[in-house]
Amino acid sequence: MAIPAESERPDVTMFRCLFEGRSEATILGDLANRIVGCTRNARRLLDDAAFLVQAERYATATFVTTTATEEIAKAYILLDCVRLSSSRHTNVLKRLCRAFYDHIAKHAYYSIHRFPTLTSMEHFKLAWDAETVRLWSGGPLKTANQICRTTLTFAENYRST
Repeated sequence: MAIPAESERPDVTMFRCLFEGRSEATILGDLANRIVGCTRNARRLLDDAAFLVQAERYATATFVTTTATEEIAKAYILLDCVRLSSSRHTNVLKRLCRAFYDHIAKHAYYSIHRFPTLTSMEHFKLAWDAETVRLWSGGPLKTANQICRTTLTFAENYRST
């Protein structure tokens, strides 16, 4: 396994450590172990959230639940990595490693899996665009209009399926 450089971004380190110079079998084993780790973390966090709810600590329970959803999303991202050949899909794998550390991308991964009737890549893209709008990227008014247009387009297409 590669040793990370001190100033390297986490996604770059993740890609190097998981995919560079490693056999497909080793990569798949590593990804499987990481998926199991993410699901165990999510389960533990959800158990903790249940205790917090029983203690009427709702704000903290919400935070812990949100953290659990990020762990679930990480498992989905790693599962997408499993589906790709490291020798033929380097750029996609790099983007998935970036998504692993991006809160908005993880939110989108988790949210989109709650739409069981997405039937085409076009519907998936509309859902992804609606879920990944970054609120402050173009200023509040422009972004609010963009969110409304994207969400309405997604809703119209989603209802028509």
